[in-house]
Amino acid sequence: MAHNWSPSWGQTLIPSYLFAEALTAAKARGVTLGNSKLSVARKTAQQANTEVDRFAANVLPIISEAQKASAKTLREIASALNARGVATARGGQWHAKSVSNILERSSGHCGPRRPRRTTRPRQKSFGSHIGHRAPFCLIPPTPISNCST
Repeated sequence: MAHNWSPSWGQTLIPSYLFAEALTAAKARGVTLGNSKLSVARKTAQQANTEVDRFAANVLPIISEAQKASAKTLREIASALNARGVATARGGQWHAKSVSNILERSSGHCGPRRPRRTTRPRQKSFGSHIGHRAPFCLIPPTPISNCST
């Protein structure tokens, strides 16, 4: 598929090797490339993570009580937390996914537990879903009238 992209007014396209040379020259001049406030962003993110960990530690006993009181599913736990008036970290209502996030954080596991499933399996090879023939022909067939046999 061809992309129909063109530069905006005042922009020019630069080949990648020229761009790499320009970056190297900028580094040699001492230009700061990337986020100049990266250390501040990392510190802010670390503080936010500690606050969320603290909130999760405070909510876990309430979730355990809800589970002991016959709340089996994440949706039932969320309903129990909302009925008790427990607010989320940002003051909102509990949902099944927010309960799931707290439980995952408490287990010490980060990221998805398993790879995402696709809706259908991928095709093994080109044309395998339509039989032995390809959907198009690169060379047009020779008309029967031109055959010498």
